[in-house]
Amino acid sequence: MADHSVYYTTRGAKRGSCEHKHRTVAYAYHCLRHDIQACQKEGTISDRRIYAVEDGKERELVEREIYELDHAKRLVLGKTILKQEQRELKSRLMSDDR
Repeated sequence: MADHSVYYTTRGAKRGSCEHKHRTVAYAYHCLRHDIQACQKEGTISDRRIYAVEDGKERELVEREIYELDHAKRLVLGKTILKQEQRELKSRLMSDDR
């Protein structure tokens, strides 16, 4: 079965849909993270979740897609930790120069 008829979107009861047709779960997760960050700036919480749309019908993610989502989350977490470590190292180096 080809995934040509499957795309992913984010939707919540209060926030509504992003109205994008993401080609992968990872792209949908990136969109979801932007919504979460926008809500944090507004002092609210995003209620959006990622859904698959297959042949025009929305459905929950299946096991393979959940693994893809987990992988995307781990990549983002790894990048975040790396950036924090780089900032800490830079801060230490600057304080050592003083």
